[in-house]
Order: sequence, then C-alpha cells, then structure tokens
Amino acid sequence: MAGKRIFSLLLSLVLVFVLAYSCLAQSIRPFYNGSGNVRAIINNSSYSVKAEAVSSVTKITVSGTLYEKGLFGIYGKVDSCSSSSSNQYCTARSSYSLKSGKTYRLDYSATFYYSDGTNETISNSQYKNT
Repeated sequence: MAGKRIFSLLLSLVLVFVLAYSCLAQSIRPFYNGSGNVRAIINNSSYSVKAEAVSSVTKITVSGTLYEKGLFGIYGKVDSCSSSSSNQYCTARSSYSLKSGKTYRLDYSATFYYSDGTNETISNSQYKNT
C-alpha cells in the first residue's frame, strides 16, 4: 500500500514539473542577434522576398517558394526564387502569373550572417487568394 502511494506521489510531481516547464517554455521568445527584417509581397504576376539588416552583417541569403492550393486542399510547389547579398539589403524576385480563383502560399526565409560568426534565420508564410 505504501509503495502505491509513493509511486502516485512521484508521478504527480513529475506531471507538475512537466506542466510547469511547458508553461514556461511557451513564454520564451526567439532570440535575434541583430535587427533583421524580412517581408514578402505577392502580386498577380510576380512575388518577391526582401530582407534588410541594420546591424553588422557580412551576408544575407533569402529564398521564397510559391505553392498553389490544389485538389483536396494540398499545396503543390509552382515556383521558387533565391538570392544572396554581401550588404544590408537582399531581394529575391520571380515572375509567376497567378490563376484566378486559386489560393497561393509563399514560404519565405532569410538568413543573416553576422561579423561575429553567428547567424540567424527568420522564416514565415504569406497567403493570397485570387
């Protein structure tokens, strides 16, 4: 009987610590070394990904992948673009004519390489209904 109580107590403590840890982990914000800014633009005939850094970067790489929503709501890749730059600005562009009545998703990211040897990647997605 005492063994069951000790086991229940230990299991309860483990559950409390797991729940407390996950609550604390949820409040953690991503850490960025610099002040990188990434944005994407989708037009009817083109799309672009622009990255800008205000701190000491040695290189920026950007990429974007355009997906079209198809049958059963599954997105299929239709186009992509990428670029790199050794200054504070970098833009990747591509031409693609969007079809009327379709939904598109642009997954984009930028990696900032800093002079102290560190780097960071910022990623996001943008949607457009035509």
